[in-house]
Order: sequence, then structure tokens, then C-alpha cells
Amino acid sequence: MRRHSILIQVSLLLFVGVLQERTAAQTHDHEFDIRVGNGSIMTSPGSKSIFLSISAERLVSSDAFPIVYLDKNVALCEEGKRLDFIVGIAPMLRLNLGHDTPRFSIEAGIGVNLVSSRDIGSRQLGSNFLFSPTLGAGIEVPWINGLLGVFYMFRHLSNASMFEDNDGINFQYIVFSMSFRDF
Repeated sequence: MRRHSILIQVSLLLFVGVLQERTAAQTHDHEFDIRVGNGSIMTSPGSKSIFLSISAERLVSSDAFPIVYLDKNVALCEEGKRLDFIVGIAPMLRLNLGHDTPRFSIEAGIGVNLVSSRDIGSRQLGSNFLFSPTLGAGIEVPWINGLLGVFYMFRHLSNASMFEDNDGINFQYIVFSMSFRDF
């Protein structure tokens, strides 16, 4: 029952975030991106993780190359009967390789995160406040008013050795994205 309650709360928060970002994208005439990923905790066999993100706020003008944007994300991690969540925000650097479609992209960034527990599985994280270097690569193809994409994403979480316990934790995801230009 607790698991369903958390999923409902996270879904509602994301829905509100999507509405706010959609309004901001319309007002400022820029791209709006929703991503959903499924993956695993690489350091814990048999674990599962879901990754959700909303990316819309460009930190550098739209004509800039590469693109710098702000990614807001939530990850749910299930190991055994335990469910943990990670909420984060990260400035990301995106390099589009070519201007035609299909479009190949690579991304990298480092964010800050709040984690529901100081340990996930057997990994001692040492803090609820963690950093997350992230790397990704993928391909996008055109669709109605934007792009559909599939990406591979690697993400590491740790406290950057600020605490004695710092096992860190690695994730890998296959992420599907939908980018919107107009609504």
C-alpha cells in the first residue's frame, strides 16, 4: 500500500510540473522535453529503477551550441520489497551531432539530489544529499510537433567523499523521450 501511495504522489507532482513547464515553454517559445526510462541499479543484481524527467528551461540562448538546459528528475528504485526515491536537478550540456534528422545527441551533467534513504540495498551512501554525474547518448526522429527519441543513460550517485560512508551507486537506463515545440 505504501508503494502505491508514493507512486501516486510522485505522479501528481510530475503532472503539476509538466503543466508548469508546458506553460513556460509556450510563454518563452522553446522546446519542452519529457523523458521516461527503465533500468537497473548496476551494483545490485535483480534491482529495478524508473527514471522520469522534465527538461524545458534552457540556461543559454536557443541559438547556442552546445545547448545547456536544466533537467528536473525523479527516480524510483526497487530492491526486494523496498522502494526508495531520488529527486534531483541538474544543469546538462547537450551536443547535437548534425542538424538533420534522425539526430544523434550526447549529453553530460552533474546535479544535486535528495534521496529517501542513506542506504539503497547494501550500498551505504552516507547522506541523503548526493551528487549525480550523468552521461547519455541517443537518437531522435521527427514526429508531429517535435522529436521522439531513445537514449542510453549512465548515472552515478555519491556524496563526493564528504562523509565516511560513500559506497556510491550506479544506474543504467534506456530512456524514451518526447520533445514538443508547439502545443
